[in-house]
Amino acid sequence: CIQNNSLKCPICSRIYGQLTGKQPRNGSMSTSRKSRSLAGHAGCGTIIMTFHFASGVQGSEHENPGARYTGASRTAYLPDNPAGRQILRLFEVAWSRRLLFTVGFSTTLGQQAGVRVTWNGIHMKTNPTGEHGYP
Repeated sequence: CIQNNSLKCPICSRIYGQLTGKQPRNGSMSTSRKSRSLAGHAGCGTIIMTFHFASGVQGSEHENPGARYTGASRTAYLPDNPAGRQILRLFEVAWSRRLLFTVGFSTTLGQQAGVRVTWNGIHMKTNPTGEHGYP
C-alpha cells in the first residue's frame, strides 16, 4: 500500500489510524429496550436507539465554519438478540468517532430544506414494522 498524508490508502482503501467524522459534537445517543419484536425477528425484543442534535453552528471541520445548521432527532431499531447487540456496540463506536451523522443537505429533503444534521451513509432501521434499514 501507498501511504500518503491521508488515513485511507488510495489504491486498496485500507484505513491507517482511526477515522473520525464530522458529526456535530452537541448530539446525544441513548438506548432503551422493549419486549415487542421487530418485523422479521420474532422471539426477541427490540433495542431502540435515539439520537438528538440541537441546532447549532458549524465547526472548523465543516464546509462552512460559523454558518448555522438545523438540528434533528432520529430513532432507529435493532433486534435484541446477539447479532443486534453486536451491531449496537459497533454503532456506539461509530458514534464516539462521529461517523453516524454529518452536517449538509438532506438527500430526501434537498437543498431547499437548508443545511441540517443528516445521516452519514450508515443504514439503520428507522421503522419498527417496515422493511427499511436493518433486515
